[in-house]
Amino acid sequence: MSWNTFKKNILRRADSPEGIDDIDSVANLWATEYDKAIKRGKDSLHQIPIQNGNVKIMETLFKVALISGRVNPSPTFSLVTSLGKGVIAYWSGAIMKTIPIPIIPAPGSIQNIFVNSNNVTTPGVWTPQAPIPPTNNTAIIVDQFIMAATIHLTTVGGIINTTSLYPSAPSPIPAPGVIIWTGYTTLPAGPSAATQKLAAQAEAKIEAAVEKPFTPAERAVETVKLENAAVAKSNPDGGAEASEFFDFQSFKLGLNADVAAYVPVDSAEMSAVVEIGVTDCEAGKRVAQFAAQNIGIMEYKNSSGNELNFGGFPKGKNIKSPGTIDKMIESTGLDNKRKTKNYTSEGYYWCAAAVTYWWKKAKLPTPPGPAGCKNWHKWASKNGYLSSTPVVGSAILYWVKSKGRAGHIGIVASIREDGSITTIEGNTGGKGFNRNGGGCFTKKVSARTIASSRVVGFVIPPSCVV
Repeated sequence: MSWNTFKKNILRRADSPEGIDDIDSVANLWATEYDKAIKRGKDSLHQIPIQNGNVKIMETLFKVALISGRVNPSPTFSLVTSLGKGVIAYWSGAIMKTIPIPIIPAPGSIQNIFVNSNNVTTPGVWTPQAPIPPTNNTAIIVDQFIMAATIHLTTVGGIINTTSLYPSAPSPIPAPGVIIWTGYTTLPAGPSAATQKLAAQAEAKIEAAVEKPFTPAERAVETVKLENAAVAKSNPDGGAEASEFFDFQSFKLGLNADVAAYVPVDSAEMSAVVEIGVTDCEAGKRVAQFAAQNIGIMEYKNSSGNELNFGGFPKGKNIKSPGTIDKMIESTGLDNKRKTKNYTSEGYYWCAAAVTYWWKKAKLPTPPGPAGCKNWHKWASKNGYLSSTPVVGSAILYWVKSKGRAGHIGIVASIREDGSITTIEGNTGGKGFNRNGGGCFTKKVSARTIASSRVVGFVIPPSCVV
């Protein structure tokens, strides 16, 4: 999976319309992505990852290799062989992490109790590669590099200095130990066949989803929701969230169109998409995993057909009782039981509460104060978390241009090769983009919409900000 990520990220830049401008940028891209790929791996025996490699020296040598390739027209010149010098430099004197403690004890000991140091002492051997004729197909070069890099990792090695327990009477005694290791891998086990099948089912549905204008019947429903919001926003308790909805609902009706396309996937299908998805943001992946578990929860609907912003049970079960939606709202410090008068009337609007809930479950910080879109936008802008580029787990903020503020929020579940994204959103409808309605569903947002004024940006998990 790590080499797949490496290749995908290299080719995304190389094949983008703007391409890569200069050798410095190419060298930096390759060095950065190699470092990320290696840090996703572990040594083959003890499953200990690298802590720091010599990225800067590697980048410099990558640049030298690229310059040599540009000025050396010789048919015997091999760019990948030359890049290997940078890889060897990366591993020379690299430092490994000291956890986990190796299970296999140091020779002569019965148990390792502490790792004092873990250093790479053998930077490995890079196998020379055949020259590649001049080509604009970057994938050919990337594939040859990955093959050479994979072979090289089997030759990397190091020494772990431990404090271990040695046999002695009446009890074992601690003393220094030495463990020699060889081999490193960046290829964790792939997803199961069942997971791949579910993900394929979901991808087919995502591909088929399209944004479309409201039908007359849908417009009538959206108009009723606008009228209800006009009443709700006058209530001091929860009026701010209702006001955000009112503004965004007005914006949608002005467009007479969905802003995002509904995707009819269930929780298991979307969880599979998240599992096999490629991302460098592990914290964000946790957010998406938690969000995927809530797809299909629905607000309680009373006998009059009104959805009341409480409840939230799997597979849309209509139960007049507090559920996941109430947990989401409570995670922001609000009391939905009091708001709903013991679950008999309408509760708080909860799209931002859902995002807060998922981020908190992933152990991420969230904005202090009200769980509203405006607050998320202000917090992200102030702290440097707002970006025009999505990452998995980031919060997408939809914009009401006429009001100059965000009006709805969800999280990014996956990023597709065509530039579109899938999102998971609470307080939304199961057909089209219904900001206040129904439950938690998946949407598909086109690259065109992302680039438009309809999206103000993405709130990146702090640990993934670069």
